[in-house]
Amino acid sequence: VFGHSMGGCFGPLLAQEGGLAGVSVYGTLAKTWVEYMLENSRRQSLLAGAKPGAVDADMRGEAAIAHLIYNEGLSPAEAKEKHPKWAEAIQASYPDGKTYSGVGIKFFQQLATKNLMGAWEKSNSKVLAIYAENDFLCCREDHEFIASTVNALRPGTAEFRLLENTDHGFSETTSQRDSQQRWTQPGKKFNPEIITVLTDWLKKILA
Repeated sequence: VFGHSMGGCFGPLLAQEGGLAGVSVYGTLAKTWVEYMLENSRRQSLLAGAKPGAVDADMRGEAAIAHLIYNEGLSPAEAKEKHPKWAEAIQASYPDGKTYSGVGIKFFQQLATKNLMGAWEKSNSKVLAIYAENDFLCCREDHEFIASTVNALRPGTAEFRLLENTDHGFSETTSQRDSQQRWTQPGKKFNPEIITVLTDWLKKILA
């Protein structure tokens, strides 16, 4: 199984059920959903040029809102009613009151209840965690953490791989900032290295 981005969250949830020879994930997360959201928001804001002090101030509100929506499980409407202090910020983050980043809020609320590292610990599959060095949507440490956690329990069964000059969408870029600025632009060049890495790994674990 290969899980890209959010698919990397499904990978360990499937793996813990057993029966998979291998699970590879790319551009994903290992922490709780709330931790990931806050870390990702800070990273993207700084890459976009926001001042660190302003980012710190914004993060306080984002942390409060994330707790209400994802830890307490409130809808945006309920959160605004119970905590009017954050109503404006909630409206800005969830303008339609139903989705976040184009996906239904319920999906992320359910994801917030999942223990992804606990699932990795229960799995018995070979694991390949791939991080693209210019991926501004996640962090290298999470992928290294997945591999090291699995190897601590089942030595030699997990690998971490770094793809250089590559971003979250498998495109060739020069930096995280370059990737962020060109994210929605057409004409980016696909880096076929991902195919080579996956193919070599599959041949090895299925041999």
